[in-house]
Amino acid sequence: MIVTQAIRNGDLREPERLMGYVRTVVKRQIAGSIDIAVQQRRSRVEFDDSLFSVSDWRDNPESSVIARQRAEIARKVLDGVSRRDREILKALSMYSEQAQEQICAEMGLTYNQFRLLKSRAKGQVRRTGQEACGWNKFQKPGTPVINCP
Repeated sequence: MIVTQAIRNGDLREPERLMGYVRTVVKRQIAGSIDIAVQQRRSRVEFDDSLFSVSDWRDNPESSVIARQRAEIARKVLDGVSRRDREILKALSMYSEQAQEQICAEMGLTYNQFRLLKSRAKGQVRRTGQEACGWNKFQKPGTPVINCP
């Protein structure tokens, strides 16, 4: 259609180059069609293609169960740790940006007392967590525990 219009309008200056002109017009039309198809693919999704691929990440039953199990284990661990250990761990987690000297001053501890209490609190949390997950002292380190997410 483009070629016939060019011939009728007299836009074709050199008739011996008609085949080259036709080839160029065809290439440009194909390139334009491809460009339009790519743009449509990027901006439009066919209903049939997306029918079974849409998922709702909030309603994943597996992740909900794992989250509940983790919350239950965390509750057991915190219940099994003394009040003082919870305070130490809270200070470490909430005031991680602060210098340990500032935490020691707020809690009325020396640096060495704080280090000792911190080490004991972490050890108690580790032991309580292992018990909550069903880990026993005879189990090799690194062995996966099935009932602990």
